[in-house]
Amino acid sequence: MALLSELYGEDEAMLLYDMDVQGLGTLRVAEHFTVAAGRITRIRQIHDTVAIRAAGFAQNG
Repeated sequence: MALLSELYGEDEAMLLYDMDVQGLGTLRVAEHFTVAAGRITRIRQIHDTVAIRAAGFAQNG
């Protein structure tokens, strides 16, 4: 994993990184964390699916 960026505020944080996946190559991932009372209450992940689609795991249309 190669961390590209990290951002944070009082009640949220975000990580942007590249993750190497065997058989697919590099996937770019963004993770958004919502924080309340010092604890993570929600995590959302967004994946760049270019490598997944190029490997034939998604259908067009």
